[in-house]
Amino acid sequence: MHVVKLEKLVNQFSFHCPTRFLRVGEAIKRITCVEYDTFGKPICVTDRQSMVQAARGLLSAVTRVLLLADMVVVKQIISTKKKVIDVQEFG
Repeated sequence: MHVVKLEKLVNQFSFHCPTRFLRVGEAIKRITCVEYDTFGKPICVTDRQSMVQAARGLLSAVTRVLLLADMVVVKQIISTKKKVIDVQEFG
């Protein structure tokens, strides 16, 4: 039962996270316009509100990844604990 839940979490983690990061990255790329001065130095021309929204989106995606990773680790710890208890009871 716990193994199935753990596998579902891992599948959700590996499927959704890369897609979400790509979307956020594309949004940042789309709203960030870089121009160059006469010396070839980049001049960042961007809308501050758009950058704030993109940064929030990136932070949200990273937070989701960390939460999913924590859930996977907790499930592994609980599963290992139950195995140890079973071994102690029957061993």
